[in-house]
Amino acid sequence: MKVSERYSKKLNNQYIEYLNLNKSIDKKSIKALSDYFEKIFLLGDTLFKCILSIYGSDINISKKVFSRKKTLSTLRFNYYPNQKKPVEISKQDGVYLGCETHVDSGIFTVLYQDKKGGLQVQNRNNKKWYDVPFNRNALIVNTGLALEFLSKGKFKATNHRVLWNKTKRMSIPFFFEPSYDFKMNKSFFTNKPNHKKGLYFEKFLNKSLKKFVEYQR
Repeated sequence: MKVSERYSKKLNNQYIEYLNLNKSIDKKSIKALSDYFEKIFLLGDTLFKCILSIYGSDINISKKVFSRKKTLSTLRFNYYPNQKKPVEISKQDGVYLGCETHVDSGIFTVLYQDKKGGLQVQNRNNKKWYDVPFNRNALIVNTGLALEFLSKGKFKATNHRVLWNKTKRMSIPFFFEPSYDFKMNKSFFTNKPNHKKGLYFEKFLNKSLKKFVEYQR
């Protein structure tokens, strides 16, 4: 189920590429990363099926949304080095930030943060920010814009930020995202979903990513 060099070249998609990890990572580490990706991907799929069940939908349609070779799901390691200055000062409350206030683009973000903490989420009603405590035995799950779109706003994307910290910090987010050619349609969770019409997730993602500085180059 892994993306091969041949498959990547044939597909010619900007988001799906072949990476030869053997050039930079030892085999033991590659195996650990691969196993972790598969388990977190399965967790994301299980959570999505739970939402399908809430709506009374067939959980098997999850296979149409998340084709393993076409999914834009990404495992990332976010390293925050020693920061002498904050990346941003919040316009809302003047707090120093290490990562700007934002929402993620996909269905879920499954995150592990180290003991430094620093992640905050916002209550959409009172607009107050709350610390997400470190728990070595727990994962954090944020909902994203794609799920908000498909659910017609019933599952709001989680607004979050990272506080400025002078010491280095590590977080490991997994962005659970549909296949690039999945058609985003607001009828998805209804009794009569239309799988033939809608906006391709790749285009939905392109539009969403424009708010991030690193994608404006």
